[in-house]
Amino acid sequence: MNNEYIKRRVATKDSQLCMICQKPTTTVLFNQSGQDWIYTCELHLQNNPQFVTPSYSQEYHDAVENCKNNREALTKLKNNNSTDSSSWDTWVNRLFTKKQENDKAKPKESEILNSELPTNTRDDKGSNPTNPAKSPDIQSQINDLQGQYDAALEKMLTLQKSNKSFKLSDKMFALRLENRREKQRAQERKRREEENYSNTDPEQMQSQFSFPEVPKNVLK
Repeated sequence: MNNEYIKRRVATKDSQLCMICQKPTTTVLFNQSGQDWIYTCELHLQNNPQFVTPSYSQEYHDAVENCKNNREALTKLKNNNSTDSSSWDTWVNRLFTKKQENDKAKPKESEILNSELPTNTRDDKGSNPTNPAKSPDIQSQINDLQGQYDAALEKMLTLQKSNKSFKLSDKMFALRLENRREKQRAQERKRREEENYSNTDPEQMQSQFSFPEVPKNVLK
């Protein structure tokens, strides 16, 4: 018997007690290779590796990988187009050095700011640096990647929810195998008993065993 179970639903009239919580349930795990049935509640199939684990299809694993790749690409693109902290630190250091060198001249602060700011953060008035705005092309790429990521995530969740294949834990599957062997041994004993009974020959039994006889001379 293989450790492969398919989740099925039965009619309400055919419901049986859950193997774990002993409550009526219409959900059953069916093993076609060994004709094994396990009635269980839906709740026990979720995040319960001591009982069962889902057996996802290759399509699901591909969807997970696609979702992961889209997420990494989206994060990388956003990080590459965020505020450049290294340019800011360089500008601050250069500004401090410039002030020390030109302390006697004391030029206007606005002139120093405007001359030393990185070109991508300089404003028109030269007062304070501003964060660079994302170009339309970059924002369009981010939107496209976000859409691809959302679609991949939705597909992954849909496949996860629709999964019907499960594997029992090693300990649980070993118990099911032992129960199956015990049933087979009981069936074999019953078969032998029935076979021995049906093959009994009356004449052979009389020759092997002594049976009491009815007395012939009976007083009336």
